[in-house]
Amino acid sequence: MSVRAAERATRALDEGRARLERGDVAGGLDRLEHARKDFLKAEDLAGLRELRGVVEDSYRESAEADEPAFERLLYASAQNIRFLSRRAARKAQVPWEDPHPELDAPGRPEMRAERGLTQRDRRWVVIAGVLSAVVIAAVVVGVVFAYKSQRVVLVNDTNERVEVALCDDRACERESPVTTTLDPGERFRAIGHNFRITREDGTTLGCIHSGGGTTRAVSDARECGASGSVGAMPASAPSRPVR
Repeated sequence: MSVRAAERATRALDEGRARLERGDVAGGLDRLEHARKDFLKAEDLAGLRELRGVVEDSYRESAEADEPAFERLLYASAQNIRFLSRRAARKAQVPWEDPHPELDAPGRPEMRAERGLTQRDRRWVVIAGVLSAVVIAAVVVGVVFAYKSQRVVLVNDTNERVEVALCDDRACERESPVTTTLDPGERFRAIGHNFRITREDGTTLGCIHSGGGTTRAVSDARECGASGSVGAMPASAPSRPVR
């Protein structure tokens, strides 16, 4: 081990650390780079590990513009640590354990020194959270609007019991297998636009084609599939069903 190189490296390490603490990033990294080279020349593994710890701590709080310089020093010091630790294991005749296996991984291995959440990172996290909340709110509003646009209230304003079936089309040729019985005066809330109204004996009173968020009376039933606005059937319609 070169004693002079180790002494120079120690002094440079202390100076680099002090400059980084004062905010002199360029000067601090320059002194740390000199320390790295002298620690390697002196084969001082402990010194290199201490140096890398200083670089990692400063890297976590560094500005975005300074990241490349930190990452170059992180990469170089990690390779030096691998080299000296492999040599030390060989001399001691013990298996070598790679202290930085991440350097063989794809991507940017020099960044395996986790930065944590810096002030800049926190700002983006807040922005992402706000955007997520806006998207969720928009989805909820959309679901509520879709529900309201499909909702209709049917009122049996006749004096007889009727069956209500939801249809897939205006002609009500395909009815839902599930029907609802409405007694006189009873209300029924449903999701849909087309309904077939029948008596208990199975005869058809007519169909109701409704817009969303409205109330429709059974007496509004008209011929199934008819176009135009909904209009009430004549008062005698309930007694003269459409067949």
